Parts: sequence; structure tokens; C-alpha cells
Amino acid sequence: MKEISYEAFGMKIRRKRRLRQKPSECVFELTYRCNLHCMYCYTDCYNIPSNEAKELNTQQVKSILDKVSEMGVAHLYLTGGDPLMRPDFLEIYSYAKAKGFIITLFTNAYSMTEKIADYLSRQPPLRVEITLNAVTDMLYEKISQVRMSFGKVMAGIDLILEAGLPLKIKTHVIRNNIHEISSIKKFIEKRGFEFHPYSCVTARLNNDTSPCDLRITPDDIVQVSRGKIIADSDESVMKRISGLCYQEGSDCMHLDPYGNTFFCSAIRKPSFNILDVNIQYARSRLLNTIRKMFLTSRLKCKSCALGEFCSFCPGVAYLETGTIDTPVSYYCELAKIKKQYQEKVV
Repeated sequence: MKEISYEAFGMKIRRKRRLRQKPSECVFELTYRCNLHCMYCYTDCYNIPSNEAKELNTQQVKSILDKVSEMGVAHLYLTGGDPLMRPDFLEIYSYAKAKGFIITLFTNAYSMTEKIADYLSRQPPLRVEITLNAVTDMLYEKISQVRMSFGKVMAGIDLILEAGLPLKIKTHVIRNNIHEISSIKKFIEKRGFEFHPYSCVTARLNNDTSPCDLRITPDDIVQVSRGKIIADSDESVMKRISGLCYQEGSDCMHLDPYGNTFFCSAIRKPSFNILDVNIQYARSRLLNTIRKMFLTSRLKCKSCALGEFCSFCPGVAYLETGTIDTPVSYYCELAKIKKQYQEKVV
């Protein structure tokens, strides 16, 4: 039997599912709870104690996983907040594994324990992804806004490494840590991992635009990447944020901690609670909305000469401006810099 990589296998599944207008991936936010309050985090506005009582209970999560599995979804992203904050995380994780999902786990490593690491070593996910924004305690804790968090996170990373889990370490490049990027890169590469910087910063889900002030300049984006425009990696981040909703909307479904499904992590209206409605009905309604919105989302930019260099995302625009079709000046400027850079290279 011919062997193929997971990436090739995943691509084949996505192509087939897309043609049938069915999702191959599901991003499931199990909780908004997180031990950190990172300055740039777009979900931290919901990281408040009063929201915990609204979350799905264990049985409801399992019921939703049953429905998602019945749709033929192969890849499950467990995220948050930090999903490890849920006391029933391992029960949910083991149930998802038993359903046959390919799982990617997002965590900040703060809540990683020996018990969780040991279990994951025996039932490993496809990948554990964490974001490491500094390698000194003062800077890390300035960004996380939680004292003593650096030591906890580093201990969590050690547990992940000791368990031999497949790990991806990312770095969110913002104004506060750009001066330390070379140190972060060395720290990550010294441990045998690839450096994954990205600079996409959006407004929060409650439309608070203060995180946008943390964006590095378009010129800095080019400098950080040392000749390779970091926006190339940002494209994948922005596609994840928007769920490829306007071009490949059937490929990914999104779920929040309360059971609501929507077509984009940034644009959460309309939404349907799949504890109350048929999941196929919800998908059909959302896809119809996507098609209508796609027709108008780029009208204001239709004649722009910078189109091929543009990183425009309707979801990012919605959070920042309240509409899906209003150009975001930061990305207009970035498009200009990308064009200038290409002209210099040529």
C-alpha cells in the first residue's frame, strides 16, 4: 500500500468535501477560560467568570461531537481560550479520539499537567500548538498580563517535550516583542523546532479595537522576516480566522463553548445552536449567507491596483470597522509595502 503524508491525505479529503459542500474540519472552542489575558487576544473579552456557567456540559459536548462526526468531519481543532482549563478535558479528548477524529490541540501550556501529558503521550494528537511570545519572564508577563505565568508556561512546555508530543511553537509578533524576536527564534530553533512568526492582530470579538494598536508596522513585517514577507505566513492565519468562509466556506465549521455554529471565527452572525436545530439545516443556511456576502465583500476594493498584494479579510474588517467591505488602512499600507518589495526584488 502506498504511503502518503498527512498533509497530502488532508488535502484530498478537503477537495472531495469541498466539492460536496461538506466540511472536513471543525474548530471547536471548548471554553473561553484562560489563565492568561494576552494583550492581543481577540477572545479575551469573553474570558470572564460569568461566562463559565453558560458553557456546554460534558454530555452536551459529546452530543455535538456525535453530530460533527456524522457529517464526516475528519479534523478536529480543540481550542479556546485554553481547553485544558476544563476539568473534563481528558474525558472530552478521549471521546473525540474514540470517534476517530484527527485532533490538533491548542493550548498556552500553562495548565499542562503530568496527568494530561502522560495521557496525551499514550493517545497523541496530530499536533499540540502553543504560542510563545517571549523568552524572558518580564516581557512574557507584560504580554500575558499575568504575574508568574512565564515559569508555569515553561514548565508546561517541558512536560510536552518530555511526553514526546508533536509540538508546533508559534510567535505572535507585536510592537512589544519585536525587539526580542531574534532571541525567541534562537530559543525555539535550539530546541529543534521551526520558528513560526505571524503578525496578524485583530480587534476583539466585542469590537474592541485596542489590540490593533499592537500591530507592527508594514516595514517591520519585512524586516522581521529578513527578506521574506511575513505576511505570507499571515495569509494562513487570516484564512484560519475567517475559516476561508468566502471562498471555501463548506470546508470548515466553527463552534463556540455554548454550541453555536457560524461560518467565520470573526463574523458570528448569523449563528445556530446545534443543540436546538438540525446541523445540516444550520450549514445550509450559513452557506447561503456566505454566498450572498461574498458578492458584496470586495466591491469597494474592486478597482484597486494592489489587489494581488492584498491581505484583506472580511472577518478582520468586520471586527475592526463593523462592516465586511470597509478597507482596513493597515492592510492597504501593507499591500503597498509588499508591492514595493517585489519591485525591488525584480
